[in-house]
Amino acid sequence: MSVNYAILFSSGLISLLGQIVLLRELNVAFHGVELIYPLAIGEWMLVVAIGTRFWKPAESRNQTATLFIFLAIFLVSGIGFIRGIGLFLSSPVVAVATFLVPVAPTAYLSGLLFVESSSSYRHRNRRIAGAYGTEALGGLAGALFAGIGFHYGLSNLFVAFLCVLLSAIAAGLAFQGKNAGVGRIIAVTLALVTLVCIYRVSLIDMRMTGWGHPGLFFADDFRRARIAATYRNTNVSVFANNQLIFASQDPRGARVAHLAALQHPEPRRILMIGSGWDGSVRELLLYKPLRIDVILPEEDPYIRFRLARDVRKSLADSTVHLSMSDPRRFLRHKGLAWDLIVINISENLSCPANRFYTREFFASVADHLYPGGIVVVRLPGEKTLQTTPEIIQAASICRALSSIFPEQIIVPGTPTLVASSFAPLTLSPGLLIERLRERGIESNYISPVSLQELFSNTSLTTTKDRIKNSAAPENSDSAPVCYAASVLSWAAYLAPESILARGYPPAKMKKTLVPAGLIICVFVILLFAVSRLQYNWRRDVLAAAGGYLGILSESVLILSYQAKEGALYQHLPFFLAMFMGGLSFGAPLFRDLTVQISPPKNAKRLWGAGILIAFMLLNTTTIGYANGSQDNLILPLFLTAAAGFLTGGLFSCSGLYSARKPQKVLSSYTADLIGGAIGALSAGFIFIPLFGLAATSMGIIILAFFALILI
Repeated sequence: MSVNYAILFSSGLISLLGQIVLLRELNVAFHGVELIYPLAIGEWMLVVAIGTRFWKPAESRNQTATLFIFLAIFLVSGIGFIRGIGLFLSSPVVAVATFLVPVAPTAYLSGLLFVESSSSYRHRNRRIAGAYGTEALGGLAGALFAGIGFHYGLSNLFVAFLCVLLSAIAAGLAFQGKNAGVGRIIAVTLALVTLVCIYRVSLIDMRMTGWGHPGLFFADDFRRARIAATYRNTNVSVFANNQLIFASQDPRGARVAHLAALQHPEPRRILMIGSGWDGSVRELLLYKPLRIDVILPEEDPYIRFRLARDVRKSLADSTVHLSMSDPRRFLRHKGLAWDLIVINISENLSCPANRFYTREFFASVADHLYPGGIVVVRLPGEKTLQTTPEIIQAASICRALSSIFPEQIIVPGTPTLVASSFAPLTLSPGLLIERLRERGIESNYISPVSLQELFSNTSLTTTKDRIKNSAAPENSDSAPVCYAASVLSWAAYLAPESILARGYPPAKMKKTLVPAGLIICVFVILLFAVSRLQYNWRRDVLAAAGGYLGILSESVLILSYQAKEGALYQHLPFFLAMFMGGLSFGAPLFRDLTVQISPPKNAKRLWGAGILIAFMLLNTTTIGYANGSQDNLILPLFLTAAAGFLTGGLFSCSGLYSARKPQKVLSSYTADLIGGAIGALSAGFIFIPLFGLAATSMGIIILAFFALILI
């Protein structure tokens, strides 16, 4: 392996490893909302494009080594910035800074690294596609390492320090000449400091996490989120991605348990999803059921010992059967049925929670109910539904329930509940009070007086009207409402006077966007037609189209997987690895097919047309995956690799229309990055939140068809 190849490979490995670390930190900072992934990837690619466009390579290994040093420093600084500034996210300016500041310098340095490390490589290979594929191969190695490391329990901070160590080693090896002594000393010092940090990484991680969580006694990365738990004044609080999901002194879980149990005439078998720590099981035991199944989160063993004694005792009762399986997988593989199923998950706008409120999940729940069984769902919102995101979510969840269950009632309060069944339900306070007395229930969380007040409250009609009048779509795996709610929340937070912030529903927004979409389609067709007549435009626009199609396809696939499986926080590196692996294979393969074999010009164009048609077939398969019931990891990973392969192939095909001048060749790489950035940003801000995953894939198919004009 030549030195130039090794440096280019290392730049891809370190850059993508750093990107993964920052993506996960941003996901935690923004409370687990997965839209942050395509948005941050879009920012990353845009800044890299700026770096590659305006940086003139010095073709010096010492300069490349210096960039490795700065990349390492800015990566660690970015993590500290995200965790520290998270204490002040109440300010919109700070929130925007949290998104922009940590990513921009690291991404910019990554772009410069590619320019510097690829300059010497191009002199020997004369094609940027080879450098493009080599960098992607390094990215594949970095992403695979991160994915395997996270699978076996490595923390995000540990991987970050390891990335810094690799950068220091690469810099030390790259420095050369008489003037490299100071640089080598800096690289060795950085490596030694990093080794000390790796040795004490657990302590450093706890201290940094504790900046935003006073009283922290536990913190670790799990499949779905980073979990942090605090203990202050006998109150245990648990946070998932910095969002409070449980507080031991919060009485709402116990109230949910009573209101749910009173809906059923005889709740003998009960399933609890999303609760257990909150005293709900303790309250349900008062109803003397035959069996209570409780699905606890995977971090339960690390937190339960801090809970109140009566809660721990209730979970150890012989009637209670505990499981730490994923609820979807639990229902798929368990042949049990229940009289009452309670979905009691705290408010969360991320997909790991939303996937338990979709039509597909409710259909699975319905298959596990005894005749006359009832499903009780806790809706988002502290009390009555007030904000537009809460109303949109509630209405979408109610529509998903209505598509499965013919009977439905809404119980407003703290929090709002929805009961659904195939049997008639009641809102009569008299009947519920009678059941409470017949069962001899005495609790601090429920009483005849509180029931009478709850069902006599005028908020019952108000809540029903708000949900009924909302133009929200049905919540499903292919169109998760959590993404629309996230965009609405961001709009209200960052731009209170915007249309979305004023309560403009997504369904009406889609109708408003139709004319704008038609105008954009006409513009794109004209751009493609004009670019076909301009030799250099044709090259760059085709490269940009490849980047756009590839990243948009990747975004749909990773979020489709998250909507079904909920483990993207851990498995994100594998998706990036497969995409980079596809790039590293597709770019040089199609370079050889279109250049070295030298078929006739029309035959070369057939490769480009074939790639665009393959993009259409790929997204047709993605639509089937998004709408289907399959939720394994293999299929979306394979499709992501195919998206990377086709992106690399289209990039190489764009070289058919380019001269061999280095700057002009490099412009196609910049165009590819800009196209990818636009694709990622439009996916995160517009297409996926407003139109859903399947509809976005359909849009990709249409764009790929129009792109045939360029071939």
